[in-house]
Amino acid sequence: MNVDSGAIPTPSRPPWVAVTCLVVTVVVVSAVVWGLVSRPPPPECGGTECGVDFEIGNPVGPYRCDGVGAPTVGCVAGGDYVYQVTIETAFVPFGDILFRVVLANGSVDFADSHGGFNILDAAGATVAAFNLSESGSLAVPNASAWTYFTATTGISAQSPLTNIYSLIVDVGTTSTAGQGDILQATDPSAGPGSLSLGLP
Repeated sequence: MNVDSGAIPTPSRPPWVAVTCLVVTVVVVSAVVWGLVSRPPPPECGGTECGVDFEIGNPVGPYRCDGVGAPTVGCVAGGDYVYQVTIETAFVPFGDILFRVVLANGSVDFADSHGGFNILDAAGATVAAFNLSESGSLAVPNASAWTYFTATTGISAQSPLTNIYSLIVDVGTTSTAGQGDILQATDPSAGPGSLSLGLP
């Protein structure tokens, strides 16, 4: 004698359901992989921070080097104008960071006589410098362009750049006040990004 257990038979799925699920899965996975492979390089960092490795801020100036309030160290010549910038956060070696000053149109600024970049310690002494003795582009071209005073300061290209240091930017004998110049810093070892800080 056959007894009906009351179980409801499970209907079989039509073949097109499985095919549709497979196609959707392939499309989603392909889109994810394509997005990872074709992702463009990171854009330049806006503002004052580029990741967690480096951050600058608080630009003051320009001061005329032979005028009141000017830093006593970092002026390449007496008639030059300089900005003072604080290094807020940094976890990189000195030699990894390159600076440049660019105009509002993106081109590198040109010092009409002298100019350059001096990194000062907490006591106000120069520990690293890139200075122009004549007219030229306000840009550190590569890591080897920095000059270190290792014998007296102990600082070299491998020393950690931290927030105890500050930066003096000498823009030459022509004041750049209010013209929209931008201080940029790059770390070529970390990729194509840069950080930008407007100079007053």
